[in-house]
Amino acid sequence: MKVLITGGLGQIGSHIAELLLEREDEVVVIDNLETGRKEHLSPQKNLIIHIETIANRERVFSIVEGFKPDVVIHTAASYKSPDDWYNDTITNCVGGANIIEAAKAFNV
Repeated sequence: MKVLITGGLGQIGSHIAELLLEREDEVVVIDNLETGRKEHLSPQKNLIIHIETIANRERVFSIVEGFKPDVVIHTAASYKSPDDWYNDTITNCVGGANIIEAAKAFNV
């Protein structure tokens, strides 16, 4: 199976990626490293990591179109600063909408 994981270098996303990679699924991860860490996932043959924000609509669409995942697992979320509502909203709302729209556009 081909799986795209948003927030794939975070606590939840990286554990999901590990489980899928153990099954030998193909995994593509998108993470902006605001709270995720590269060391959460070691390089592997079935793993591609994109350091990018899901708020970047063009890149999200390009990644989904190019990888053609069977499934998207959306674990990306911004909660870094209780005083930074604007940037949290960009990631959580705009980014979430980008993931949904790309999945719909490419029949995921």
